Amino acid sequence: MKQADIIVYGPDRTLQLVVEVKNGLGASEEWAREVRDLLLQHRAIPASPYFLLAMTNRFYLWGPGTAGVPRRLPEYAIDVREALEPYTRALGRPLENVSKPGFELLVSSWLVDLMHSDPQALAGCPGLSGLLDSGLFAAIRRGSLDLEAEDQESREAIAAQYWKAYEGGAGLGPEFDGWVDQGAWPSG
Repeated sequence: MKQADIIVYGPDRTLQLVVEVKNGLGASEEWAREVRDLLLQHRAIPASPYFLLAMTNRFYLWGPGTAGVPRRLPEYAIDVREALEPYTRALGRPLENVSKPGFELLVSSWLVDLMHSDPQALAGCPGLSGLLDSGLFAAIRRGSLDLEAEDQESREAIAAQYWKAYEGGAGLGPEFDGWVDQGAWPSG
């Protein structure tokens, strides 16, 4: 099953960005490449034009020219401290002391703010030139995101398994009588 920490869609609900969040410091571009290669090799993430590996010290970004291509170093490296400074200031603690779920929320908040920002206002922001140059900002502007998201293909596979289990009205057997009406069919 393909799952990502954060999935970002464009305004037309097309998948644009997959984000993998890792809580740690000191990762090199080579280490980031190896993490991405493993995710691609095992098909652990959905295919998308952009991929962002979010670490507590750097964001590593791959763009459309490298989508799905293994053994490629990130095209952009963004200083997280500059990008997330307003969020850590409001939080009152350094990134090193933020849990992985907390860091995911910081990254998702930053992405939501980014998606709804004015392009002229971003032009002068430190560390964001790579996002603007890559085309990512244009792709996700006025978009939406999902946390701990499964891709559409995985949701459809799960729905098909439910339908197969319940086809013909056989249900789960007498020990589950009365429970069948307690759930809801997954929507595809």
